[in-house]
Amino acid sequence: MALSRWASSSLLGHVVLFEVILSLPLAIVFFLLNYSQGTLTVAWVIYMATIWAAFGALVAVLGWYIVSLPLIKLRQSQFSRGGRLLEDAKD
Repeated sequence: MALSRWASSSLLGHVVLFEVILSLPLAIVFFLLNYSQGTLTVAWVIYMATIWAAFGALVAVLGWYIVSLPLIKLRQSQFSRGGRLLEDAKD
């Protein structure tokens, strides 16, 4: 629970989450595909690992600034106005 809260409430958490959830599995799949085709080299592994790491970080930063940060600000403004969230209304 604490890990998901940290990942959803900070930019660093987003980057780590997207690297583990998105970049790592995609890199492994593409490495296995290249290995099965016989085209896997050390230079290619380094190049693709760099590309996938940059892709994961880019998606994480975009997700943070486009989706998560506005939602966090919206939630904070609802609390500051005394409004109740849907989760609180169920109680």
